[in-house]
Amino acid sequence: MILGFDHAIYLVTESDGLDAAAQRFAALGFTITERDDADRQTAATAQNLICFADGSYIEILAIRDAAARRRHRFASLLDRGDGWADTSVHTDDLASIAARLQHASLPLRGPLDHERRLASGEPWGVRLILPGIGAGHPALPFVIEDIAGRDLRIPTAGRRHANGVTGTAGVSTSVRDLEVLRPGFEALFGPAMPAAPPLHDCLRSLRYAVGPHWLDVIERPNAEEGMISLALTRSGATGTEWIATGATAIALVGG
Repeated sequence: MILGFDHAIYLVTESDGLDAAAQRFAALGFTITERDDADRQTAATAQNLICFADGSYIEILAIRDAAARRRHRFASLLDRGDGWADTSVHTDDLASIAARLQHASLPLRGPLDHERRLASGEPWGVRLILPGIGAGHPALPFVIEDIAGRDLRIPTAGRRHANGVTGTAGVSTSVRDLEVLRPGFEALFGPAMPAAPPLHDCLRSLRYAVGPHWLDVIERPNAEEGMISLALTRSGATGTEWIATGATAIALVGG
């Protein structure tokens, strides 16, 4: 069962660009969280988090180590400039999700375990499968199941934001042909929901329920494929307001 969105990844393409990217988000009214991982200063990747009250978050990610940059599944994205790279959903039954994807004859990597510790020694860890970037189609999200310390992986402090954002509403992802990708999205989320106006101009679109959230898959035959925007819920908002950090769009919607 898919429980909802876990996190979106904002990729910083310069190895030393994490602080500048975090400052751009902070200028938009987001609270930046630095998770106190034990290897924070020496790990090949570095990240800041923007954590929300609904348990989802944004990971601002930089790949610092030169060898890691060459072999990372985001290596092909590093020349395009900072921006959205990927999104993930979380589940309490990863084995069943993997079986559904395999039944649909979709390529995937995993399950893979990723475990770390805070500087205090407390462990957190996830098990994940990759049907999207690094294995299959870049529009498909990766899937996470927590195996230890979800409240450590996603810190509970810092979830209030000056801009009023409380959580993730949905994600928009671009594909060149809806019908090619429909089996993958249906294996993850079931049949599409009734039509809803997408946030972006496109030829056609499908909306899928992701727990209490949504995923818009929009058809743009000549566009780059993959995640293009994140929609966030803001208390008291009416209509849709777009804000941007660099070239990356964020939609703020009422909730």
